[in-house]
Amino acid sequence: MQNNTIIIVNNGVLISGTNYFETELAQAGIFFFSWNASALRILVPDNQLEELLDMATGQECIITRGRYYGNDCFELMFDDDSDDPYVIFTGMEAVNGRVEENRSFEVTAWSSKGIEAEWIGRYRKVEHLPCLEPWRASQST
Repeated sequence: MQNNTIIIVNNGVLISGTNYFETELAQAGIFFFSWNASALRILVPDNQLEELLDMATGQECIITRGRYYGNDCFELMFDDDSDDPYVIFTGMEAVNGRVEENRSFEVTAWSSKGIEAEWIGRYRKVEHLPCLEPWRASQST
């Protein structure tokens, strides 16, 4: 049985090394999310690289934490001002590190070759997911 311990070597907001892309999780197409130095890094498995095209349409990445089917989860919405933005839901088992609330931050998508895309990130909490609201809508209430 292969060890699925994910090692990430950080250089501030950058990843200077990781074994993630060789893990069973990556081979299974599961994204991994790593917080460091007030930045979120999305590790995109090689077999999911086509998803970057949909993610890239977003002008910002809205991360919403809440309960999804009873589980503590993140909703990552790549807000493109459309009625159907690209969204990823993930359980907290695929997230390491912690977000600093009430501030904007950097979000980057990483493939095995390095940084593929970046966005401004925003973070909020709700009781239940899905939320799927643009940031502006959640701030006007």
